Amino acid sequence: MTSYGMCTCAAGCARNPMADPGVFGPDCHCWCHTRPEPLAAPADASLDRLLAALAQARQRKEHAEQDLRLLLAYAREIIAPRPYRLADLAKAAGLSISGVRAAYTQGDIQRAAGLVGGSAQRHLDAAVAALLAEG
Repeated sequence: MTSYGMCTCAAGCARNPMADPGVFGPDCHCWCHTRPEPLAAPADASLDRLLAALAQARQRKEHAEQDLRLLLAYAREIIAPRPYRLADLAKAAGLSISGVRAAYTQGDIQRAAGLVGGSAQRHLDAAVAALLAEG
């Protein structure tokens, strides 16, 4: 039965938000209780390659975001004797100054410190290489 008014298979419907959706059986065909159809598997193998390429691009993006967080944490919290200026980091990273402040967490600071050996006096090139080699 298809009904576009109140649900006739049980008391209540989408117009009654207090109705428990679990009371409607699997044979309910009312517009307000129909369940979405599961997605079908791709019929073409080329779609699988496309999905795989998208997943790889997403992984590269996530890795790049992780690199940015570690480098910013290092530049602001670990490097000595003075951290990099927020304006310089923001310009290089393509962020706002407040974006730089919010870009990394305490965990990122600890991870960056661990990767460079905890030494703030370590040569900058070696520290950056250690940060980027991780992952």
